[in-house]
Amino acid sequence: MEQPIQLVDVTPGGKLRLNGPALQQLRNVGRPACVIGIIGKYRDGKSYLLNRIFACKPGEGFDLGHSVKGETKGIWLWYRLVDDAYVVLLDCEGTGDVDRRDSELDVKLAILVTLLTSYLIVNLKGALDETTLSQLQYEIFIVRAADGIGLLRNSRKI
Repeated sequence: MEQPIQLVDVTPGGKLRLNGPALQQLRNVGRPACVIGIIGKYRDGKSYLLNRIFACKPGEGFDLGHSVKGETKGIWLWYRLVDDAYVVLLDCEGTGDVDRRDSELDVKLAILVTLLTSYLIVNLKGALDETTLSQLQYEIFIVRAADGIGLLRNSRKI
């Protein structure tokens, strides 16, 4: 895939909406995939870190913001073939975005990325604070509950 594409966007009413063309691209992969997702606060370098995973040159990869406003909206994906498998990167909108101020939406996006990934990166600056720890415990609870009722049975297949 040449450039990232938005997988999930957020409607003006605050609902999550799946992007059909992005989903179709994932369906066409046809090989095993390792999905790496990243969550964390807005403007803390999540997109930059994912670009480094694919060794991007300036101007390639996930868009990077240059202001105090968050750049990533919703969930974006990008994948590349590495050896015989695909590596899929999921870049999630950061929590605490000043434009949104909707902590429930922050949690929904983070849980969705957590459910979709093989490996999850939690991007933190400084020490792990109590708010972040509480959010992670909540997400782990949701993922375990989904696994317990069989929702994740085929989750590692694209």
